[in-house]
Amino acid sequence: MFDEIHRLYPEVYEGFRVARETAIDIVFQQALAAAKRDGSLRKGLNQEVVRAIFLSGVVRLIETPSLISSNIAPEEIVATVTMVFRHGILKDKPTG
Repeated sequence: MFDEIHRLYPEVYEGFRVARETAIDIVFQQALAAAKRDGSLRKGLNQEVVRAIFLSGVVRLIETPSLISSNIAPEEIVATVTMVFRHGILKDKPTG
């Protein structure tokens, strides 16, 4: 669908793309700020690379047909990606 809009209405698509990336970047900046506050941000991490991964991950997931057909809300997708970026997918092993 996005490809068709891009082809037929490039100005509309560009406006949509910019708005979507801006919204996703705001979420990324909030997650980054929270990680900095927590002191959990890895040293030496290239934040522009991480931002690009986050942005492309969220955009790609939102456009994934299986997620669209499952009616998973974009907010849930963004929240899940944010949680994975901040905490990974595995639980910490108990110490001891």
